[in-house]
Amino acid sequence: MHEIEITGHIASGGNGEIYRGYLCNRQTECIVKKAGNKRVSFMQLKNETNILKYLTEEGYVEAPAFYGEKDGSLVMSVIPGKTLDRIEIERLSERDLKKLFVYMASFVVKLHGLNPPVIHRDIKPSNIMIDDHGNMFLIDFGAARILEGYAGGDIKNGEVLLAGTKNYAAPEQYGGLGSESFQVDIYQLGKTMERLLKRATVSKRFENEMRAVLNKCLMPSATERYPTAAELRKDLLKIRAGKNIFLLQKFYKNILIRFPGRYRADEEICGVFIDIVRTCDTIEFL
Repeated sequence: MHEIEITGHIASGGNGEIYRGYLCNRQTECIVKKAGNKRVSFMQLKNETNILKYLTEEGYVEAPAFYGEKDGSLVMSVIPGKTLDRIEIERLSERDLKKLFVYMASFVVKLHGLNPPVIHRDIKPSNIMIDDHGNMFLIDFGAARILEGYAGGDIKNGEVLLAGTKNYAAPEQYGGLGSESFQVDIYQLGKTMERLLKRATVSKRFENEMRAVLNKCLMPSATERYPTAAELRKDLLKIRAGKNIFLLQKFYKNILIRFPGRYRADEEICGVFIDIVRTCDTIEFL
């Protein structure tokens, strides 16, 4: 890799240092991540390097782009914006919060949909970033894992990197409670949405609807949670479409009353139509 010009220090932590810089052409800004002195720091940085390289090759754009390695450091793209723990959630409307939850589930659906798939294993508000254009990204893949079929995962010399953060980690991440899979990220998504919901001002109806979803995300047993992030997103879309679904049902029934005989009062057909609208997140009015 070509030379990098470091222009400033961003943050320090137990696992290393983060700097801002430019690639040699001075036209591309970048982030340079250096490992700390602890062995686990080197392992996490190497793991994150492998993961981001794989995600970039696979065209996963909801993560920092991998630019390369330089003297043992990871070089990646800059994401201008704020993490969710620094955003004033209480100022978001209920509509915006619903949209936010659907987006969160969507980038996990994409992550799990790769071949082979990736589990992040450390989803929390400080690892979700929104850029200046409203795009959402997952960051900090140091504890992530590429599931079976990829040689560069997070296993080295028989050791598996520890993952998760207190108050967000799934029960199985504490060891001895089953293997980690997609349900780890689903649990952490549930914890993240729960934390954001507590900071927001929402209607009782929305709060109750979300509680049912969160309860399923946060079941102690992984087998009792949502089987996939896509199933979680489907239920979030149903909540998001709530009022529109009621209006569509009312509109449909009015048609049946005004034009008897021309339209068959078939509740099953109505239900199928409503289901299509609920699950189609590309329809603008949702």
